[in-house]
Amino acid sequence: MSVAKIQKGDKVKVIAGNYKGAIGVVSKVVRKKMPGGRIVTRVAVSGIPAIVDYRRSLKMYNLPGQMKSKERLIDVSNVRLVTDGDQVSRVGIDFRDGKKIRVYKKTGEPVVKQVVTGTENFTTSDTNKTN
Repeated sequence: MSVAKIQKGDKVKVIAGNYKGAIGVVSKVVRKKMPGGRIVTRVAVSGIPAIVDYRRSLKMYNLPGQMKSKERLIDVSNVRLVTDGDQVSRVGIDFRDGKKIRVYKKTGEPVVKQVVTGTENFTTSDTNKTN
């Protein structure tokens, strides 16, 4: 069985895009198979603001307008794991005790997951970034 390099509960830092520098915990991993067989993996990070979706009212059916929020998904190539010493590191796969485990390439230590709760505190290098 294969091991995903970024999993739910990992502490990551965004390295590209509008939210570059934001640190948060992965709350969801979505894998989607595209036409042609390519698989795209995207992650939702707790430190990134959600997308607000506005639905207009339909008076014909007596439905009011709605404001829904959904998680913003980022491509997995735009995030990197953060080690315990707050260093950004790539992830490698290693065999230890007959099992595949994830290890930090920078330190060689195994990756330890964090507990995911509803909303996590996050930090950004640039504040007040909006889309």
